[in-house]
Amino acid sequence: RTKDTTAPEGYSVSIDQGVINSVNQGAVSFTFAGAETGAAYSYSFTSDGGGSDVTGNGQIVNPTDQVRGIDLSSLPDGEITLSVTLTDADGNTGSPTDDTGIKDTGVVTLVITSSEENPLDGSFIVIFTFSEAVTGFELEDIKVTNGTASNLEGSGAVYKALIVTTDVDVILDIDQGSVQDINGNGNQATQFRHNGLVLSNPDKIDRYLKVFPNPAADFIQIEFNIQNVELQSIIDSRGNTIRVLGDKQSSRISIIELSTGVYYLKTITKDGNSFVARFLKK
Repeated sequence: RTKDTTAPEGYSVSIDQGVINSVNQGAVSFTFAGAETGAAYSYSFTSDGGGSDVTGNGQIVNPTDQVRGIDLSSLPDGEITLSVTLTDADGNTGSPTDDTGIKDTGVVTLVITSSEENPLDGSFIVIFTFSEAVTGFELEDIKVTNGTASNLEGSGAVYKALIVTTDVDVILDIDQGSVQDINGNGNQATQFRHNGLVLSNPDKIDRYLKVFPNPAADFIQIEFNIQNVELQSIIDSRGNTIRVLGDKQSSRISIIELSTGVYYLKTITKDGNSFVARFLKK
């Protein structure tokens, strides 16, 4: 037969993924248009971020063949270029056809901060600051140990929520993949621990611990219905421990040297229960 000297032409390729991200980078695909049936194809993926080319080859069965399962995880983030050539059965190689795309696999990071160093009223605001604008952040994504979350608001990269505590040690967990950036990348898992001071329920205080007079000028009197006291301390309005009273169930405590303001008497028992009562120094 007469040898064909005409190279394949009129073909094109397109990368199927709108953005190559951390989720799909291990299974990228591209699709032909107008490919010559029976021709051999050869492709390469490169990144303007550097790294070694990812290459492959095969044979065209249909003019619109899709080549799947290409692992581009070794290529750095940046602009990705796909270049493909076709070679027919007579060894004629067509001109390269190209397509470009973006690879962005950066994990979203998160910083959680509190509005108060030591929340004394059993609630505080937390601020969630993501490294970039995200979507999909819901109240259910905030997992709270020893408390509850509510009133989530915000958009883009910054959100805030109200945390109501039920114990001194509050832990917030945001699981990996709770949110996504514009390119579909998820967040890393983040934990926030808040050691605050939580006032005991008034009914609980009345049954177990009474502080009077309140307000007081020179001393406070304490009535206990608590066993096995391990530690008592006085804490100021900023959460700083200013006096440790030890394990004695003191019934009368001098407060002459304290400045005017709000203070807290904290009692911890040996079995881990905590009682906190507020008093005012005149």
